[in-house]
Amino acid sequence: QGEWIEDLAGGCVNHYTWRFNPQYFLKVTTATKVKVILSQERSASQGYFSIGFYVLKSSAERRVLEMPLEGGFLQKAPFEDSPSLAAELSLAPSDDCYVIIPCTFRPGEECKFQLALDSDESIRAWPVTASMEWQQSSVEGQWKGASAGGCRNHTTFANNPSWLINADETFEVQFLLAQPDRNFDSISLYIFQVDGKNENLHAKGAFSDATEASCKTTLTAGKSYRVVPCTFKPGNEATFTLCAFADHSLHLVERPPPSDKPSIKGHWNPSGGCRNYLSWRRNPQFQLEVTRPSQLTVILSQTAKPLHVIGFYVAKVPSSQGRTEIFEEDTMICKTPFQDSPSVECTLKSGGGVYNIIPCTFEPDIVSSFEVTVEADHSNLQLVRLDPSFQVSAQGEWRGPSAGGCMNHKTWRANPQYALRSQTRQSV
Repeated sequence: QGEWIEDLAGGCVNHYTWRFNPQYFLKVTTATKVKVILSQERSASQGYFSIGFYVLKSSAERRVLEMPLEGGFLQKAPFEDSPSLAAELSLAPSDDCYVIIPCTFRPGEECKFQLALDSDESIRAWPVTASMEWQQSSVEGQWKGASAGGCRNHTTFANNPSWLINADETFEVQFLLAQPDRNFDSISLYIFQVDGKNENLHAKGAFSDATEASCKTTLTAGKSYRVVPCTFKPGNEATFTLCAFADHSLHLVERPPPSDKPSIKGHWNPSGGCRNYLSWRRNPQFQLEVTRPSQLTVILSQTAKPLHVIGFYVAKVPSSQGRTEIFEEDTMICKTPFQDSPSVECTLKSGGGVYNIIPCTFEPDIVSSFEVTVEADHSNLQLVRLDPSFQVSAQGEWRGPSAGGCMNHKTWRANPQYALRSQTRQSV
């Protein structure tokens, strides 16, 4: 006996909810024919529903979430709005289990049913039990207006809605993305591993279908991940459902939409001072990525008292560069006056690219805190904190014979010399 009710009334495979229908496992030890008979109770208000069932194989005794990629279903019983229907299966012995999924044609059609199996050979059948269910987290979302950002081929990708998931231990998870319109754009999802302000692509699904996409991956203990569902092309609007299934408890938390005013708080501990001092490299640095032409306003605000004389530099850098260690005049695109005020700012026009922002006090060795904010006419900005550089230094003196001069002179060898050793490959 079974019942299609609430979430268990999943409908046929035209709907992503087909996988939530009641499922029954069947094991045979010899080649046999099995007659499957599905009967339904008549609905007092709607009569008989159109019913049918699917048969497939599964290597694990767990609720089936995906249609087999090769061969699809072993059998599909035609849907009929009748009290019962039957089909005969020819089954071979297998280490895998056969799975029978009875359903109505449309989701949400609720009634009781009976599934009967008739065979001349010994067979064993059992329903999906609580121990065979996955733990699940589901959310509803939509691509609408600016949030219909399209795939990573487009600069608007950052505008897509996204959800965060934290892994407190290592486990495998399967993500499912679904939307109802079969004539829609292809859909899929990306999973990024999040490390502070940095993100690396961890996994992605294929853009092969309009109604659903899936991605199975392993999440590592102690790591955070961001899941981004999207359409292939930007501007295609729809509602969607995002589900995550695992053996482990999990929770999808919506990430706030990208801000057109990204900001980061920082500290001078102590400060390196302005460019008048060699120690300016000690100042914190922040990298701003701009993906399209825009006008930007960069604001440096002091968040502690007493106030100090502050300012900042902005340098355009190659996308692969980290911190700025040497200033070249043709790359410095902004330098604010140093002022004893709560904040200083500069406005610049950007054609897109990567910029390093270096906030500093005028004098070095000051301990204080600040905030860097970037305002723009769009949200395609990414502001991240750059890791501090490691510095070594040595005191020296040119005196007497050790003032050897350059290599134009034989005495150059008498200059002080220093050995630098590094245990890893790096730029200096």
